[in-house]
Order: sequence, then structure tokens, then C-alpha cells
Amino acid sequence: MTYGIVFLVIISMVLFIIAAKTCYVKAPPNVAYIISGLTKNPRILIGIGGFKIPQH
Repeated sequence: MTYGIVFLVIISMVLFIIAAKTCYVKAPPNVAYIISGLTKNPRILIGIGGFKIPQH
């Protein structure tokens, strides 16, 4: 029982890390990333990092 819980925690942590690495983008100072989403106003990243939801 304890090994199952530990296994589930480790798997969930690995999946969380993979999701965080694929969703994080960093814009260089001379490039603007425009991230559109569900809201009316798009986010513009210039020289900073941010999270985006991957699209198919």
C-alpha cells in the first residue's frame, strides 16, 4: 500500500515537471511573444518568461 502511494507521488511529480517545462516560454529582449488565450486581451512577453497552454 505504501509503495503504491510513493509510486503515484513520484509519477505525478514527473508529469508536473514535464508539463511545466513544455508550457514555459522565455522571450529574448528583442523579440515579442504574443500569447492569445481565452481572454479578450492577449499577453505580450518582451524580455520576460511566462506560461502558455499548448495548442494542438
